[in-house]
Order: sequence, then structure tokens, then C-alpha cells
Amino acid sequence: MSNPATQTTYPIAISNAPLRALFDNLQDVADLEERLLRLGAVAEKHPDITAAEQAAVALDKAIRGVKKADWRGNRFKEREVRNAVQSVLGDDGVLVDTVFEIVKNQRAY
Repeated sequence: MSNPATQTTYPIAISNAPLRALFDNLQDVADLEERLLRLGAVAEKHPDITAAEQAAVALDKAIRGVKKADWRGNRFKEREVRNAVQSVLGDDGVLVDTVFEIVKNQRAY
């Protein structure tokens, strides 16, 4: 996982701690932009917006759209959140599991 203290400035859309955690940890994911386009997580490539920024915002939206109260520790509710992460990132199990653990550790979710 990335250390948020090493990142000094964030794009405007990365406006809170959960988004910063996602953004920081998606910086070095190879082929992230292609994944987002292929899976429909973003409609088109934006030259002024990084893939990590697009992915963080798409993940945040997907997670907030499915999470339910007290989802941590509930196998079925956790599965819904993990599936939301997978819908944005694709079938890379290691990446999905890593991001899911980051999400679980964010109090805002």
C-alpha cells in the first residue's frame, strides 16, 4: 500500500480520505486506463485526468451505490461491496482483494 504522506497535492476530484487512499494505491497499476474503458467504468479517456483519478472516483461511486449499513463483517454485504470493486477493476483477483481491504479500512465507507 502507498503512504499518503508522500503525496503532497491531489487533483480536485480527490477530495476526501477514502478517495486519496484509493488514488494513492492505484497510481502504479499497469493497464488501468484500458481496464476502465473495457469494463465501462468510464465512458471515455480524458487527457487531463489520470487513470488513477478516474478509477478512484468510479470506485467511490460504485461502493457508495451498493454499501449497506454495518456491511463490515457481514459476508453477503461484503460480497456486494467486493463485487462493486470488481465491476470497476475487472477480474484481477489480487488487485480487487487489495483494493477491497483498503475500502474496508476506510471509516467513511
